[in-house]
Amino acid sequence: MTARKFTRDYLVELIAEHRTVPAAVRATGHYATSLRAAAQRHGLKWDHADQGASRRISRARLEHAARMYSSTTAAAKALGINNGSFARLCRRYGIETPGRGASESGSGKYKAERCLVEGCVNRRWSPREELCCRHMAERNRARRVA
Repeated sequence: MTARKFTRDYLVELIAEHRTVPAAVRATGHYATSLRAAAQRHGLKWDHADQGASRRISRARLEHAARMYSSTTAAAKALGINNGSFARLCRRYGIETPGRGASESGSGKYKAERCLVEGCVNRRWSPREELCCRHMAERNRARRVA
């Protein structure tokens, strides 16, 4: 592509028509760095609205998705963002994410407790189970034999 002198009028027209650098690059074929540098030289600013869908998601929509879906993957897919972005936004706003290992109360803060067999130091699988995996296997084996 040949070198082009970007006039202020041409840049103002591009910014008004396309609003963002990526949109102007797609439409004109100019290099993004050239457009940004020329705009900066003339004291113009590009709109950064499309630099990530996560910037357009309100806290209310995030909270609603976290309540409605059983996993972060499903909630992120519904919002049209990736899973990591959903988790990061939830941390930023202090929203509790739908997660694995949530207790029956739905708090999402289940702390595994010890097995109820005396002397065992292993942790239980879930709040509903009384035994660790080793003792559960022994109990199930005994039931199958009997």
